Amino acid sequence: MLTTVSAELGADTHNVVIADDLTAIIDERERRLAIQHLVRTLHAVEQPPYLVLMADELGTPASQSAVTAFIAAEPTKAAPLRDEQPDETFKLRTPLDMDEVAATLTALCRRASQDEQQQAALNHFVSLNYDEILNVKGDQYANSVRN
Repeated sequence: MLTTVSAELGADTHNVVIADDLTAIIDERERRLAIQHLVRTLHAVEQPPYLVLMADELGTPASQSAVTAFIAAEPTKAAPLRDEQPDETFKLRTPLDMDEVAATLTALCRRASQDEQQQAALNHFVSLNYDEILNVKGDQYANSVRN
């Protein structure tokens, strides 16, 4: 919602995305919803530069200094970096294994929180798999019985 409003206004924003360790979520439904929310958020803030922070590292001095530097930096209208890796590197197998999605997404977020150059890889993964991740409807057996 906020990113939509700021885009309509043409505002320069500093978006900070706080990502959980998705592999630590035990309940399958909860994990699927958390993955979908994170992917939706990352897709929404992809265009302006954003900062990824891992929830378990918020209290560290490195995270605090990263937030301070990010907010103090001048927003840029430059296009984000492009990841040059082939799509096959990030394409998820179908049917989706949500354990694999959780592990891959968590690893990409952790790398992006350490190095802003890695955001291009995270953006590539999200863009490539966005529709597939958002269209997963929980229990595959229940879905096959309904259809």
